[in-house]
Amino acid sequence: MVRYRKKVVGQTASEKNRIIKVLEDANIKLSGVLSNVDGAVGTKIIKELTDGETSVDKLMSHYHGRQKVSREEFRKALDGKVRDHHRLMLQLHKNSISDKEGQLKALDEAIDRASAAYKVEIELLQTIPGVGKASAVDIISETGADMSRFPDETHLSSWSGMSPGNCETGGKKKTVKTVHGNSHLQSTLVECGWGATRKKDCYFKRKYESLVSRRGKKKALVAVGHKIIIAVYHVIKDKKAYMEPVLHENPRKQKKQIKYYMNRLKELGVEIKDSGGRFFTEAQSARK
Repeated sequence: MVRYRKKVVGQTASEKNRIIKVLEDANIKLSGVLSNVDGAVGTKIIKELTDGETSVDKLMSHYHGRQKVSREEFRKALDGKVRDHHRLMLQLHKNSISDKEGQLKALDEAIDRASAAYKVEIELLQTIPGVGKASAVDIISETGADMSRFPDETHLSSWSGMSPGNCETGGKKKTVKTVHGNSHLQSTLVECGWGATRKKDCYFKRKYESLVSRRGKKKALVAVGHKIIIAVYHVIKDKKAYMEPVLHENPRKQKKQIKYYMNRLKELGVEIKDSGGRFFTEAQSARK
């Protein structure tokens, strides 16, 4: 049910994109003046266009002061020519969206009933940064609540497709893709990784920031997802809430960072002076 729900959500998004395409074919550029075409203003305008309204002045009645564009720009975006076949396609797409929203409602109710037996695990998983209720249900639906089937967290990570591949030849390790695994769980973990990187003072965010400059966004997100699935294993197995790892200062790492930033400042033309372990720029030394 959870996998099918994802499919229906994707189909709904596709229908909404098709509505935007039909409007643009009629020279109605709502996507350029509204941040959300599916919002209240966009829905009302699309309904009137579908019902046969062609007067730009009447459509302009939905403009309000909170719009980010001027009245002139909004009017220009509505100045198009909607034909009968456009109205037919808009109505068909709207009907399709309504049907899919009904399916989503039925699926949500069924998923809530099925996940009631895993209430404790779902609540514990939500203590992990980036994991919400929907993501927790997705994870439980794929892994189950019995971690005894996995010898350790590395096996779960490999099964979920979040472990890095291993390719070593001649004593050299080569960069390879992640191992094949559960693609449904993999996509959920990457989404959780995106959410975790936006949480302040979070281990996952620090991990992402330490990798993104060297590995790129995609690989850094997979690495964060790998950390999340390891946390999932221990949270479900131990039935304990997630605890943020203690941040230990690494003197060796600090020295490397100081050396790196000093070299960067020199490249930018800033002279650094060492005064008893404290560093000053030329301007700061002059003031002292």
